[in-house]
Amino acid sequence: MCRRILVGVAAVLVACGTKTPGTAPPVPPGPPAYVDDPADDPPPRAFEDGPGGTRPYDSAGDFTVPTLAGAWSLSEHWSGFDSHVFLVRTGFSEYSRTLWESSPAALLAASPPGVHYFFLSDDPTARYDVQALAERFESALAARSAASAEHWRERLHFVDARASILEGWVGDVVRARPAAGFAIDRFQRLREVGMLAPVQGAPAMSYLANEAAHFDFEARREYVLSAREALVVPVVAHRRVEAEAFFDAELPGAADLARYDTLELDLAMTCTDGVDANCADWDAGVSLALCDRDAPDRCETELGRWITTYKRAGRWVTDASPMLALLGDGGRRRMRF
Repeated sequence: MCRRILVGVAAVLVACGTKTPGTAPPVPPGPPAYVDDPADDPPPRAFEDGPGGTRPYDSAGDFTVPTLAGAWSLSEHWSGFDSHVFLVRTGFSEYSRTLWESSPAALLAASPPGVHYFFLSDDPTARYDVQALAERFESALAARSAASAEHWRERLHFVDARASILEGWVGDVVRARPAAGFAIDRFQRLREVGMLAPVQGAPAMSYLANEAAHFDFEARREYVLSAREALVVPVVAHRRVEAEAFFDAELPGAADLARYDTLELDLAMTCTDGVDANCADWDAGVSLALCDRDAPDRCETELGRWITTYKRAGRWVTDASPMLALLGDGGRRRMRF
């Protein structure tokens, strides 16, 4: 019998093979046309009612915003397959102005199909700002195929009221978390967006497409992991590590462990309160090491190694199957992170 093992730093042992994912709650019928193979995409998620919160990873509340094309409501357009990304202009910020003035064509070219973009301005000239931007997008759409232009016209939303005086959830977020942008991921959670610029170079709205692509990746990864017959072995969870820390993991006994042929490490690193600004300023190398059974203070057998994110949270699911042989006797093992 083929089995897999997943050892998690933030925690897990997994078994090979698949199980049928649970039945999804009722949602609008059928996947959108841009989902080429529904078998490769997670089942759609039903819209969750509620007021929503304004902290990262809070559930997003329903909202209706005025746009140049009329009122737009999240719950009415929720498909369960899409993410929603917001760009907010503030004229006093050179970073924000440069983003706003960058290439709409580059954003469209870089974007996955399952994303809605919302463009807001918090300047007194908000309506003029979004009208001018809408015209630039229309010029970019004119250079695309008729089908592509039609697809994106339904997904580009120009909010024609000043962002900070909007009523409802969007206005609450803008007032609570002033930023150049924010997003709603495919799990209907409020998310921050990262730095929308290369390390050396000008900010560009095309970097918003990376957020949408990552939300798609997260949804598919969660679907794949949840579909596995998995034995989860917690190593550590919700623990702040300043330099290094030691943890004990309870592995299956040697006989059970011998039935597994795949080892994966699931590492999640988060920021305090879920806020990117609370993460470390610089990336760094981190590792998980197995300590000797007879000398538990000697931990020289490296099981996995990662580079942390730059001022953001991250999660890595890493195939470390060759390391499985080092756990052959199973039982309680000490590890250093």
